[in-house]
Amino acid sequence: MSDNEIVEIAKAASNVAKTGGKAIDATSAFGRFCDRVFGEGMVQGFGIVSDRVKYVRIKQAIRLEEKVTKLLEEAGVQKTQPVSPVIALPIFESATLEEDENLHTAWANLLATAMDPSRPEVKRSFAGILAELEPSDVLLFVKIVRHSLDARYDSAKERRLDEWRTIASSGTDDFDISFGNLARVGIVSSATKQTALIISGRNDGGRPVYGDVFSVSPLGCAFYGAVAY
Repeated sequence: MSDNEIVEIAKAASNVAKTGGKAIDATSAFGRFCDRVFGEGMVQGFGIVSDRVKYVRIKQAIRLEEKVTKLLEEAGVQKTQPVSPVIALPIFESATLEEDENLHTAWANLLATAMDPSRPEVKRSFAGILAELEPSDVLLFVKIVRHSLDARYDSAKERRLDEWRTIASSGTDDFDISFGNLARVGIVSSATKQTALIISGRNDGGRPVYGDVFSVSPLGCAFYGAVAY
């Protein structure tokens, strides 16, 4: 990292991290947070601050740190575990660009899960799946999960597509697009041959496939457990 880059990041952090008129040393705090995520010494080695978290993203990066820290504190996590850059870097890159509050919180939840040694392993695919979802997709998926899974998130209930539409209480076009995307990334699935058809939202006759039966997939169960920390 060059001297100019360090100065730019420090200035940006100082401008966005003022509370009650008092500037907080956000850059140092975020650097310590990166050490917790990647392990000591990893920040400089991978150039995370200079290469991945530009000063234009620093505000969202600080909010990510605040959310994750709060989640871990509330969960009583005393000692965190380093997260593989293969998982952490995509989370940082997407979260620091994300403007939707629900999606930004989902990224924070995913990172907190990865840092918590008591939680199941976060799969590499989870960040890719979350990056493929629109805010409306996330809202629909949460509704589906809450109506189909038990308290342990391990037993899915199948429902017809028209039943999911009623549960979602959303417009026809929005539901078709969002449900199709959830099926495309594999977090809802069907045991019938109609599964591929719902991705386009239509059958051979040009009509929506209402009769097909869908449920949260095993991948969807694990994914939800990670992003709902």
